[in-house]
Amino acid sequence: MGSMLTPIAGFSVKTHKTAAGAYERGGKVFVNICGCDVVERAQGTTGLKVDDDHLDNRGLTNLQIPLLVGPPRAMEDSSGNPATAVDVVYHPSLVARALKGTPQHPARHFVGYLLDLALKNVEEDLSVKIERDLSKVKILPNCRYKGSPGQNANNTYSFEVFSREQAAPEPPKDPSKPKIQVVGEMPAKPKANKPAKPIIRKGFFDRPNKFAEDEELYPEGSAEGIPEPGRGNSVNMLPEHIKNKCHIVDTGAMDSSSLLETMKLYADTGSVNIEQKGVYKQGVGPKCDKPEIGTGHPDYYKKKAEEDAKWNPQKEKKEAPAA
Repeated sequence: MGSMLTPIAGFSVKTHKTAAGAYERGGKVFVNICGCDVVERAQGTTGLKVDDDHLDNRGLTNLQIPLLVGPPRAMEDSSGNPATAVDVVYHPSLVARALKGTPQHPARHFVGYLLDLALKNVEEDLSVKIERDLSKVKILPNCRYKGSPGQNANNTYSFEVFSREQAAPEPPKDPSKPKIQVVGEMPAKPKANKPAKPIIRKGFFDRPNKFAEDEELYPEGSAEGIPEPGRGNSVNMLPEHIKNKCHIVDTGAMDSSSLLETMKLYADTGSVNIEQKGVYKQGVGPKCDKPEIGTGHPDYYKKKAEEDAKWNPQKEKKEAPAA
């Protein structure tokens, strides 16, 4: 036989069973957050129980919180419709702080943690989907317990719990049966004479006439992994939510003097000049699809070498205006 657990009422919330994203008719679920010292105290990451001072100053962050879920009870709501009540029991030190808070942490800090855990475990124990969004779960004012009248002086319902030592033992094993049972050899399955599949499927590389010999496969660069818009510019590979939160500095689109100027301005003022080439305002990406090439870009010196090779001093001399 187990021991009887008598919950002490804390506060009660109302949620609903959900079916395909909608509320079930008559599917109200009242969850009573209760306390009882049979449940262990919250534990730290090392497994040691935390004291009241820890709860007052640090709250419930990164703590392991034991709880017990009582059996569900059928009841009627104030309109006479069928509903369900269930108790979730924590150590009294947690429920007390959820009711009054602490100087360092308001009551909603403790309420949020306890409700989130309670609704998750109720859903698992009842094997039914319930509304767990805390913005849609209603804390009942001036109501500490639903499903009354109860069975005890606390006007709550007691239920039986078992310790690990009281769990039903495994039935004794028959010593006459061998630990390893020989079942004989498994019959070999006949192998089907199927032709071997090629390691590489015939496809892209087996179509030499698809492209002309002098035709580039990706004349404007591959678009793999680059979302629209802005193919061809690495800045546009950044997720939209990042571009919408901050300015972006593309060092590859700047020459060395502009880059130093931008870095010094940010170091001195914490801001950047959004009119500077290579600086993109929050929420705005590059205006062109082609990447700008500055001294920080890998292709800068290649481009410069190509321009130097095309330079004709005689042509420049002829085009120079007369003095």
